[in-house]
Amino acid sequence: MTTRFSVRLVLILSVTLLFAAALSAQTTVTVQKQTVQTQTTSPACTPMPSCQTTPSTGATHTGGGGIAGELYLNAGGVWPTRIDTWDNNKIKAQGVYGLKGGIFFGPSWEIEGSFGYLNHFEPSRAPNPLNFNTTGGFGQPSIQAFMYDLNFAYNFGNRSLFGSRIAPYVVVGGGGLTAEVYNGASPAFVNGGGFVPEPITGTLVPNPTPVKTISSGNTFFTINYGGGFKAMNLWGPVGFAVDVRGRTLPNFYHSTTSWLEPTAGLLFSFGQR
Repeated sequence: MTTRFSVRLVLILSVTLLFAAALSAQTTVTVQKQTVQTQTTSPACTPMPSCQTTPSTGATHTGGGGIAGELYLNAGGVWPTRIDTWDNNKIKAQGVYGLKGGIFFGPSWEIEGSFGYLNHFEPSRAPNPLNFNTTGGFGQPSIQAFMYDLNFAYNFGNRSLFGSRIAPYVVVGGGGLTAEVYNGASPAFVNGGGFVPEPITGTLVPNPTPVKTISSGNTFFTINYGGGFKAMNLWGPVGFAVDVRGRTLPNFYHSTTSWLEPTAGLLFSFGQR
């Protein structure tokens, strides 16, 4: 089973679980409402002062119509910092594409699962002067990366703006980033490797720079932190969200790299809490 297939399987299972949990929450609320309505309607009786229908006050309250869960389909970009152990090279700035799903617990807290995809998790410049690769040829293979996190978000409540519900939030969490070399190719150089011209004679000699490579399946711990805002139910269950996070890889080839990771996209809200 390839890394890509494994990540996709986890993504599908996670989204399925999120929908199942939200459907369960929505069903529970519906049953509770029906039970309350049944209990608050008195049976037929003689018109006496003591026989009156008592309206329910608060039993069907759902936190101002709060949702039970949401899915955030997003796209954005990353702008990584330089890496000391890569001779001040850095990962390419590029697009990021992902899916986030959250389930609320309590009036403000939310647990979130997040997946992201980077199409070019590669150095921004060649790892060695002539761009030798590990097979003795030239040019490095393309490298992809899959990011997956478990996060906790705090929502600051709904605000009305132009007739829409706006909710700012902050979020923090951790997870992993797994690399995959395109088509299962040989490991790629990310620093050093190959040969370099000797300064005086021009003869090619082994590159003295410490060699660092990346292979399919290499996984790195990541921390993400930030916040954003959600505009909910603009078109039925569909809304819009903007998310701005930082992401840090604290042990990336014995160094640390971070990047800004802003995204925006469609927000799907479902269920009630």
